[in-house]
Amino acid sequence: MVIKGIDYELSPVSDDSLLWDLRVMKTVKPRGGVPREELGDPMYGMPFDTAIRHIAAYRARKHFKDEETVKLEDYIIKLQQMNDELTKEVRERKRSKDKN
Repeated sequence: MVIKGIDYELSPVSDDSLLWDLRVMKTVKPRGGVPREELGDPMYGMPFDTAIRHIAAYRARKHFKDEETVKLEDYIIKLQQMNDELTKEVRERKRSKDKN
């Protein structure tokens, strides 16, 4: 089983494990080529809740990617928004599955 989002992929370490491998999108910029988005190297063996926090942090960092410095307060607010967004995505997917 693999859990896929628009910018991440989670897969269990094994069928009987509580640990997950996480891959998030990264931008690949080849010399002389066109930059493209692809899943990066996996972060191995993390608990599910830690993986979710990593996805939220990744999204928050991506939001501020063009800013050199950010206030801690702004980052924490964005991090919470990303956590809420992930929770909302899950709820919406569950509702659509329940309707079918």
